[in-house]
Amino acid sequence: MVRAKPDTELGALHAALGRSLVGQQRAKTGILLAILAREHAYLEGPPGSGKTLLAEHAASLCGATHSVIRFHRDTREQELLGDAVLSRSRTPGADGERLARRLFGGPFREAAVVVLDDMSRAPGEALAPLLRILSSRELAGKALPLETAITTALPPGQELYADPLEPSQLDRFAVQVRIPGLLYAADWTRARRALA
Repeated sequence: MVRAKPDTELGALHAALGRSLVGQQRAKTGILLAILAREHAYLEGPPGSGKTLLAEHAASLCGATHSVIRFHRDTREQELLGDAVLSRSRTPGADGERLARRLFGGPFREAAVVVLDDMSRAPGEALAPLLRILSSRELAGKALPLETAITTALPPGQELYADPLEPSQLDRFAVQVRIPGLLYAADWTRARRALA
C-alpha cells in the first residue's frame, strides 16, 4: 500500500501562519479549517491579540484573490457592494421610462477570501446586506467568487459603537474562535517571549 505524501502546500501555509504570530494555535487551526472547507471564520478577542494580523496573513498566504474591509461606525453599503449607478431607457412607442440599478466594483465581486476587520463596528445599514451575502454568496442574483470570509471582532462589552452580533447572525460562521490575549490567558512564558 502506497501512502500519500502530506500536503506540502497546507504544511507551508501552517508554518507561515506559525511564523506570523506567537501562540493562538486554535485560531490558526480554525482559519486553516475554514479556508479548506470554504466556510467563514469568526475571530473574537481583545485588542492586541493578533486577530487582524492573523486574518490578513492567512488571506494573503492562501494564494487566492483577497480583499480587506475595515469597518467603522460610518461604513456604508456601497463600500461592501460597490457603487450603484442608475440608468434610464425608453422603449420606442411606449410611455414612460425604465430605470435600472447596476452595481460596479466592490470587494465581494472580485475576492475569493475577504477579511472583515472589526465587524462588530459595522452599522445596521452595512451589516444587513453583508450577512445576506455571507449566507447566499450571491449578489443581485449572480454568484460571487467568495469562498471564505475571515471576520474579526471585539468581545461583547469592549465594543463602543455597536451591539454584539446575535446568535442568529453568528450562525453564518462555521468556525468561531475566541482568542485570549497572552496576558488575559495568563500565558506569562509566551508573553515574555513576545516582548523580548
